[in-house]
Amino acid sequence: MYRIFISFSRITPFDFIKNILVEKVKVRKVVIGYNYHFGKNQMGNVRILKNAGKYFNFEVEVMEPLEIDHIVVSSSKIRELIKMGYVEEAAKLLGRNYPIIGKVVKGSLRGHTLGFPTANLEISEELYPKAGVYAGRSCMES
Repeated sequence: MYRIFISFSRITPFDFIKNILVEKVKVRKVVIGYNYHFGKNQMGNVRILKNAGKYFNFEVEVMEPLEIDHIVVSSSKIRELIKMGYVEEAAKLLGRNYPIIGKVVKGSLRGHTLGFPTANLEISEELYPKAGVYAGRSCMES
C-alpha cells in the first residue's frame, strides 16, 4: 500500500484529473476547500480544477473557510491542537470529541495518589495528545 501512495503522489494534476477523476470515477461534481492543492508537488489548485471541469464537463464547488471562535477550521489546526494537548479546543473545531483508541495496560500506579482510578493506554494512533492526564469516557470491546 505504501508503494501505491508514493506512485499516486507523483501523478501530475492533469493526469489525476483525466485518468482518475474523469476516466475511472466518471466525476460529475467535485467539492473542494478554498485552499485545495493536489497532484505532484501540490501543483494542482482550485483554478486548474475549475478549468478542467469546464473542459471535461464536471462541476467544481469551492467551499469557503469555516471559522469557529475566529479560528479557521482546518485539519492541520486540529492536529496541532491535539498534539499540544488542547483536546477541548480541537473538539470544538471537529464538532465532536477526538477518540483515543488503545489497550489499557498496567502503569506505575500513580492514579492511587490522585484519589480516583486512572487507565494507562497503549496507543497506536499516529496522532494523540502530548503525555498528560486527561479526563475521558471509555467503552470496552470484547
